[in-house]
Amino acid sequence: MTAFSTLRSIALTLGLAATMALNFACGGSDDPSTVEGACDRLDECQVLAAAGVSRDECVEIIDTALDNATPSDRNDWESIMDSCLEFESCNAFRTCAAPLF
Repeated sequence: MTAFSTLRSIALTLGLAATMALNFACGGSDDPSTVEGACDRLDECQVLAAAGVSRDECVEIIDTALDNATPSDRNDWESIMDSCLEFESCNAFRTCAAPLF
């Protein structure tokens, strides 16, 4: 499974249309804790299992994607994801995080 198809699978599991924008998910992170936190939460909320992706694969996919992002896009992704991680319920987290994928 390619990184794009895996991200697409995660996005579809989050309920996004097939034409979602992946520009934020296409770069590496200077703050791996944000990526790890996102993947941990996606795992806790059963998004990764539904997409057939492990937590470690999620981290690798997002890190690889963020490595290709502009610094501005990477910072935007991290900032928005940090905000999403503050939601306690899985539904609120998924709603917040969905546009990032």
